[in-house]
Amino acid sequence: MEHADDEEIVQKFLEEKEKQVLWNFLAPSRIWKKPPILVKYKADFAILSRNRILYFIELEKPATKLAKSRGGLHSELQVGLDQIREWKKEVKDRREAVLYGLGLKQEEVHDIKFILVAGMAANTPIEDLAILRSMNSDADSIFCFDELASFLHSTETALLNI
Repeated sequence: MEHADDEEIVQKFLEEKEKQVLWNFLAPSRIWKKPPILVKYKADFAILSRNRILYFIELEKPATKLAKSRGGLHSELQVGLDQIREWKKEVKDRREAVLYGLGLKQEEVHDIKFILVAGMAANTPIEDLAILRSMNSDADSIFCFDELASFLHSTETALLNI
């Protein structure tokens, strides 16, 4: 049974301190929950990496459909991409003000990127995932929720093999 607030449940789960390890693949030095993009928008997360890349992250529901049954981008995924497009324009037009709103100086951020996390790779045909990964979009990266878990598993495996 799908709930309208699934996205909010996932948000709360990922906000818990011990769950923030899921973002380790981005090498975070700082994590914001519900950061503002000026007064008009709020991302679900922002992460400043150790190499000074600021990532704005949009979460959709784990149940989000990624592709249509006959191929092509599903409208549920498009919602998140549209949100990122709006953020990207705001950041492009007012970069300094956006950074100031997060308490950052220009020299602390070399680049700004946008990530969309939506759906489950296991529920999407591999051909559709390949098309999704190869398309140009406003998101610099699109990840599925089960992929976040696999990043954590890969890190654990690597550490065990040291």
